[in-house]
Formats: sequence, structure tokens, C-alpha cells
Amino acid sequence: MEKEKLKEKAIQLAGQNLSYGKIAEQLGVGKTTVYNWINSVPGTESEKNVLGSGTTVPNAFENDLNDLKGLKEELQNEFGSDKDINALVEIKKAEFEHEYKMEQLEMERKTLLHQQKMEAESLKSEQLAIQLDETKLKIEHELQKTEQQDSTINKLEQNNSLLSLQLDDIKTQNQIMELDEELTTGFSQQVNNYLGLEGNEITLEEVDNTLEEVEETIAQFKQWVKNANGKKHDYPELAMLKKIRNSLSEMADEFEDSGEDELVFDISSDFKNELKELVA
Repeated sequence: MEKEKLKEKAIQLAGQNLSYGKIAEQLGVGKTTVYNWINSVPGTESEKNVLGSGTTVPNAFENDLNDLKGLKEELQNEFGSDKDINALVEIKKAEFEHEYKMEQLEMERKTLLHQQKMEAESLKSEQLAIQLDETKLKIEHELQKTEQQDSTINKLEQNNSLLSLQLDDIKTQNQIMELDEELTTGFSQQVNNYLGLEGNEITLEEVDNTLEEVEETIAQFKQWVKNANGKKHDYPELAMLKKIRNSLSEMADEFEDSGEDELVFDISSDFKNELKELVA
């Protein structure tokens, strides 16, 4: 419906003494809009209502009274008589009081929890203070113990020279066992194979095969030393085999980094001379 038609309809309904709220509800517009439409037309019947002895009631006041009457009718239709409405009010009041009491209880609960937390923190602080005192006592005890240990260390240092001489004598008495012929031959073969790679273009497969053979010789070497009740650091051959293994592992890493199929194998001159002296 167009605006002008709505306005005309509103004026007609106002002439039937309908309230602004009822008119607005029927036309689907706001109450203020209805008020403006009706009061923009001079001389409407709603402006001529009389209250008492010839006193004209303002149109807006009349419609507000009608709105109140309409609201009361709606409440009575929905909730019943005035008595029922009063009962509903009392129920709502009771609900609000209940909600207020529940909020008070919640506040008291939170306050109690806060107090309990503060008491727990206070107790924790007291326990920490006790632990701190105990720690101080332990530190003092450890300091005393350290002083005693320092005294003992001083005595040990005085005997250090004598112990060193005794250790040297023990090393002299315990001669290093010589390697058996098979293990010596295996070591020399691994060194020669390794030296033979120098300056040649080799593949990753050749490096892996050589590395596998060196690993096997190292394992045999360790087992022999264990069976002979010897010490690994007494055999320079074993240390040299480990250096060869490390060199081959680095070469394998170079293949992975470069992505090449073949690389020139190079050995440092110092390491090469060290190897040659050991197998000479």
C-alpha cells in the first residue's frame, strides 16, 4: 500500500477512536508515523473530543489513554483479570528476589574461594621460608664438607708426584702386546687400498665398498684387543683405521652434496705420510 493510502487509512481509523498503537499495528508502521499523519490534518474528529465542561483534550493525550486501555485489554486477554496480573507481578518479583539472592550467594562463594586461596598462598610462603632455612643449613654443611675435601685434596696433591712415578713404572712393566700376523696384514692391506684411491676418479659405490671393508677390519681389531685384555689406545693402528673410516665417510657426504657420479679422491700430504710411516 502506498504512503498516501496508508495515511488516509490511518485518519479513517483515528476517526473510529482507535489508538495509535492499534492503527500502527494494523498498517504495519511506527506509532510516531501514525501520530504525525493524523495531526498533520487539521479538524479531524480526534481533536474534538471533550473532557469535563467543554475542555478540549489534546489528540496525543487521548490516543495515549486509548493505548493504555488497549494495553490493559491485551494484558487481561493474555493473563486474565487484574488479580491475575498482580499475581504475575508477585511471581516476577519473587523471581527477581531469587536471582538477587543467587547473585549474593555467588559473590559470597567467590569471596570465600579468594580467602581460601590467600590462606593457601600464606601457608605456601611459610613452607618456602622453612625450606629456605633448611637450604641455608645444608649449604653451611656443604661448605664445611668442602673445606675438609680441600684439605684432603692438598694431601693428595702432595703425593701426586710419587703416584705419577709409580704409574710410569707400571706402564713400563706392562709391555704392549704385539698384533698377530693376520691382523697386521689386514691393517696394511686397508691402508694400501686407501692410499691407492688417491688421485683417481671414484664412484660412491667404490667409497661405500671400501668403507665397509674398513669397518669390518676395525671390528676384528677391537675383538682381538678385547680377547688379549689390551687397551685400544695402546694400538696406533686402530686409531689410524678410524681416521681412514672418517675420511671415507666425508667423501660419501661430498657425493651426496655435489650430486656427481664420480669425484677425484684426494688425501692430505700429512695424513698420507703418517700412514706410510705406520705401514713401513
